[in-house]
Amino acid sequence: MTKRAYIYAPLLLALLLALTSCHTPAPSNPLPNLEAKFELPNLSGQLAMFTLVRQALSLYPDMRRILKLPKDPDIPNICDRPIIVSIFHENGPPLWGVSSQGCLHESILRAVFQITQDPNFRKYYLLNLDKVAVRFDIVITRQRLEVTRKNISKVVVEPGVNGLILQNGDKLTYQPPFAFNAYSWEREWSGSPRVARVKAQLQYLAQAADIGKNNWDNYPIYRFRTAALLQHRPDFLPLPLFRDSPIINRFGSREIGRAAVDAGRYLNKTFNRTNQRFRYKFNPITLEKNGYFDYNTVRHAGTIYSLMRLYKASRRDEFIPLIQDSMEFLLRHTQAPLLEPDLLCVERNYLAQLGSSALMLTALCELPDMLLARIGIQRINRLARFLVEMQEDDGRFYDFYWERLIGYMPRKSEQYFAGEALLALVRYYAVNPNVEWLAAARLAAQRQILDFEETGQPDNWTIQGLAELFEADPDPHYADQCFAMADKLLKEQWGNPAMGRAAPSPDYVGGFSGSTPPRLATAASRVEALLAAHRLAFQLNRDPQTYADAIMSATRFILQNQYRRDNDYYIHLPDEVRGGFRAGLVDPMIQMDSCEHAIIALAGAYDIAYMRETGEVPTELRSEGTRELQDELEPGAPTETQAPRQTPTPKKP
Repeated sequence: MTKRAYIYAPLLLALLLALTSCHTPAPSNPLPNLEAKFELPNLSGQLAMFTLVRQALSLYPDMRRILKLPKDPDIPNICDRPIIVSIFHENGPPLWGVSSQGCLHESILRAVFQITQDPNFRKYYLLNLDKVAVRFDIVITRQRLEVTRKNISKVVVEPGVNGLILQNGDKLTYQPPFAFNAYSWEREWSGSPRVARVKAQLQYLAQAADIGKNNWDNYPIYRFRTAALLQHRPDFLPLPLFRDSPIINRFGSREIGRAAVDAGRYLNKTFNRTNQRFRYKFNPITLEKNGYFDYNTVRHAGTIYSLMRLYKASRRDEFIPLIQDSMEFLLRHTQAPLLEPDLLCVERNYLAQLGSSALMLTALCELPDMLLARIGIQRINRLARFLVEMQEDDGRFYDFYWERLIGYMPRKSEQYFAGEALLALVRYYAVNPNVEWLAAARLAAQRQILDFEETGQPDNWTIQGLAELFEADPDPHYADQCFAMADKLLKEQWGNPAMGRAAPSPDYVGGFSGSTPPRLATAASRVEALLAAHRLAFQLNRDPQTYADAIMSATRFILQNQYRRDNDYYIHLPDEVRGGFRAGLVDPMIQMDSCEHAIIALAGAYDIAYMRETGEVPTELRSEGTRELQDELEPGAPTETQAPRQTPTPKKP
């Protein structure tokens, strides 16, 4: 061994030992468990806590004066649990400090000191302290989390509800429950979304602890829950929070109507008049937007349909130009499919598609008779006939026109397309009672009923189609199957007695199972279906109370997920996104289809709330008959008297 080797070998060994020790846990004394025996301070105590935080922040950087701030006698002596103080500003990252030393007065000052040491405090907050929202999170439970790479699929760490602590000797690294508002963890994960989300949380925690993001399984980890309070401005009263929003406990028709109009205004202010498109997706935390080629014509058609329903319910003229401009986009994308100039369809990415054509026909059915005549009944008939031609003799539909051209019927169809086509045909039959549409609707209904009997999975659009088909063709089988499908939905709603188990969190109530936490579009689209079942039950003199209760519970969930002034304290550009709906309890993404379904659901829920408040039966729940444009039928078109009463029963594939 050379002399140089004798010198470098010990140095290399020391370096390796130093690198290894960086990821070696320091000896840790286990943290004691905390139980949920805690009550929030009274209002005077809460105000004193927030006043102390704002006083301390305003005295920065004079730390001596901060430490000498007198203790307000209203501040409670909470000495046995950690507290997290955080501040938020619409154009700045959230900052927080954690302390468990001393009682509440001392802990607050220590937490504020940590906030002021963050470089972002001077950059984003120092000149805007009067506009800062302050939040308290007081730890109420804490338990050791037995998590390893092997059992991570069984670990539950829910963003907004659970925080995490990583212990490395005497150093405790906290990840507060509201951290998902800064990182936007909910995204299109591959595999199991929940497992991927938990892994991401642990990696962020390990990075914050400076141990390397993949070394979290070598350290003790604790899960905790907090009781949270928020004060938006110094002159505001504190609000108790769950996750990131005050829980909505009381609402009525006024709040429902306002929420629906606000959602329509969100669509209006994000509509691009140049290319006549809505903003499809927007994340108000990461500011991520959809690309130009991501646009979805199906959702565009559905959004027009929702705006028409909103206008008919609110009679607000501000939505008329929006409806007209957005309709122009669809008309530009409506053309005859290849080889069949007597049909019309709506294209998406140059593909003639069943779903967008069906939703456009549904939207057209909402137009007044005068506008329908202006577009031309002949032209709309060509669109309706496209749906008919996309249907096979067994009631199934091709999803794309190219599939029909080559006779390819996929084993698994696009979700919702068949139900959308059923509803569109029934709605158009009410506008233009041509037996061609009714016969296709009967055939589609039989097919959808057969699929439900085989799979047990109800379709939201089919429930609506069956309810309205019964009005046109009062076959009891349609009503029975409509109620059977709607009753199946009740068994999937959190907080509904039919489900058989309680909701794990108060903001789950009204949402539907299928994803954890529940999502907005699922709840809103199922409200649309339950509204149809409720209306049918009302007209058949059946007790509609079960459906009405489920609708109002889901409406509460929808309202809980709307961006409002009391829950948009942590996002960028709150004025721009206010009125939109986040995709789920931990998914901040605003999607066009979420707003679409929410508007329709709220417009229907308004009628039920108004009826409960006044006892008046809304027009929507009365049997109004159908609008007739029989004088504008095509020459030689069959009439209802020529309709074959029975349709062949579809064969099982």
